[in-house]
Amino acid sequence: MEIGSAAGGAYDFLTRSNLMSKEIEYTGLDISEKGINYCKENFKNANWIKQDLTIKKIDKKYDYIFERIAVHHMKDPLKIFENMRDMTNKSLSTSFVSCMNGDTISNLNLARYRHDKGEYVYFNIINIFEVLEILLSKFNFIQVWYGGPHEKLFNDSTAHQYVSPEINPHNRRIGRTTLTATIIENFDEKKIYILNKNSSVKSLVKKILFHFNEKYRDDLSFLENKIPKFLDRSKDQVTYNSPYAHK
Repeated sequence: MEIGSAAGGAYDFLTRSNLMSKEIEYTGLDISEKGINYCKENFKNANWIKQDLTIKKIDKKYDYIFERIAVHHMKDPLKIFENMRDMTNKSLSTSFVSCMNGDTISNLNLARYRHDKGEYVYFNIINIFEVLEILLSKFNFIQVWYGGPHEKLFNDSTAHQYVSPEINPHNRRIGRTTLTATIIENFDEKKIYILNKNSSVKSLVKKILFHFNEKYRDDLSFLENKIPKFLDRSKDQVTYNSPYAHK
């Protein structure tokens, strides 16, 4: 299943590139009636569902579920991730705007997009460790791709993108993250593997450049140091501030 299938671009790419077997039962889900109707007309070998996940949960299990910056726009994203986890048999993948410090933000007063017609859309800033906490309750192998610090965020409340001045992007370490969670049979331990690790030279260069420009902050080294502590935590140790943390 793909969440946020839009006009079927991912399905079209996967089939045209022969990256997906024709035997796979593919389901696309989106809130847009226009998008779903387009997919039904142009990609008739797949299943297409118009559904708002903030109102109605996924009620069928799938081997694989993936989404790309779709949950990022939905109210209460952590609840959506819980639903995705529960309905996945083998593996799921998600990409989102992330932070490493502080609770997930899903609040139109604090962060949002503004469409041309004036409609507000959620600009969620999702704590990586809150999502990892949810996924580790079921999956035992998680791959992390960190895309680096987010580009400049704007405090103009009339702009297309708005983030409240009370949110400090650098203190929160706001960036872009992709997580792929998998169940590996006969594998007892839980493992989190960072795909794009820093070299010592690259880390040193970032530390030097950061003194001149905050966009060079070394989030990857921070993440590399934090994840082992996160995995080794016991129930009386909290490694991040979140309601999902062990109490």
